[in-house]
Amino acid sequence: MTEEKKLIDSLEVGKTKVKVNMLQYADDTLFFCDANTKSVFNIKAILQCFELTSGHRVNCLKSIIGGMGLNQFSLQRFASILNCDTMVAPFVYLGFPVSGSHKRCAFWNGVIEKVQARLSRWKGRCLSMTMRICLIKSVLSFIPLFFVSLFKLPSRVVDKLVIIKRNFLWGWGSDGRKIAWASWKKVCKPCKFGGLGIIDPKLFNLALLGKWIWRLGSEKGGLWKEVLVSKYGGWRNLGGEGIRTRSSLWWKDLKEVWASEGWGRSFEDGFKWKVGDGKDISFWEDNWLGCDALKRVFSRLFSISSTKEAMVAELGSWINGVWGWQLAWRRFFFDWEKPLEDQLLQILLEARLVPGEADSWVWKVGGLQMFSVNYAYIHVRKDREVVSSPIFSRLWRCKVVPSDVLTAWRMLDNKLATRVNLERRGVSVENSLCCLCGKEDESYRHLFFNCCFAWRVWCLCFKCLEFRLCFTLILSQTLINSG
Repeated sequence: MTEEKKLIDSLEVGKTKVKVNMLQYADDTLFFCDANTKSVFNIKAILQCFELTSGHRVNCLKSIIGGMGLNQFSLQRFASILNCDTMVAPFVYLGFPVSGSHKRCAFWNGVIEKVQARLSRWKGRCLSMTMRICLIKSVLSFIPLFFVSLFKLPSRVVDKLVIIKRNFLWGWGSDGRKIAWASWKKVCKPCKFGGLGIIDPKLFNLALLGKWIWRLGSEKGGLWKEVLVSKYGGWRNLGGEGIRTRSSLWWKDLKEVWASEGWGRSFEDGFKWKVGDGKDISFWEDNWLGCDALKRVFSRLFSISSTKEAMVAELGSWINGVWGWQLAWRRFFFDWEKPLEDQLLQILLEARLVPGEADSWVWKVGGLQMFSVNYAYIHVRKDREVVSSPIFSRLWRCKVVPSDVLTAWRMLDNKLATRVNLERRGVSVENSLCCLCGKEDESYRHLFFNCCFAWRVWCLCFKCLEFRLCFTLILSQTLINSG
């Protein structure tokens, strides 16, 4: 009603001038209007009408007014009309800093402080490595979730988060510098691929931001989408060359996410079109036939097309229940161009339009057909390019104490603090001989299999389990080969 009677001069965004005048979230109500006295007085009148009809009162002490590009004198005058306080940018709303640049490390100081606050020196001393891994997976990796689901992490912030997690993993709280026995890339691999399954913050951030691109292209409505389409032209402009100088930092981040190598060539490689009535699919620009965009496959025909921006539904019609293509060209074909048209029409015969059904995206990864952050993370982590190890897959399924499984993992990957490994990393040791037998260098193979003391332990264990010695020989050889 306020829009019809023009009581409030709403904000108009973008080329189509999408009107934004009010947003509501939980028990908060946000009004948006041009900076003029008429709109401010009418907002006050609306709030007074609300008080009279509902019996509730608006708490002016909790209300606040702010302006963008507005001088302080005008802001104070509007605040006196509404009887509320003023605010200046940047400010915090729902835990998010508003109007600050998330490209600066100072923007993320609160997140880093929260991660560090969860840790203390006594936790590092008292918790075993298994428990530290559990804490990293369940707590530390998800503290920044609220922020990283909306903003792209700067590389320096990623490095800080990785350093905190890595130091905590390999000996937080201990005096002196601890040795990181495995690379962070190795630690972030899934357990079945020989890692520890810790989340990589950079790749997880990429998967979370991919959700916004998916929603932008697949959802049919929503004020947020109308604003982005009006201001930037929609999801297709994410793949456009160059970045508009007046684009928001968030839109620039989405363009970077779209073109990230994690998806393949672009985010478009992660989904395919389910063709419906063809009203939402660009005939030349979208990859809707599964063979790349037609403008790249038939670049010559695209150059002479007179309908380069047409949708699929605009280049044909239904005749007696059969779809017929009606392509338009700027000129007649040369003789050598006619086979290209025949080839294009042959490909178009495979297309099946469904009248009355809207076009939609289908996510290729995971088999759910809908975008999933979990499967997107698996996709950008490139799991499909790595062959899983049957030894590591079975290792983490063993029903034994987790600390023993972790020791076995470190042994299989030669990540134990043996004297040979310590010397290799520049740590001063008295000598590299085995601390048990003193005959050979203390490598992990000698310590667990070749040492006479180790063999006695193996024999006692298998004797208790009533296994034959030949089985121990096979087992030891298998473990040694896997290392």
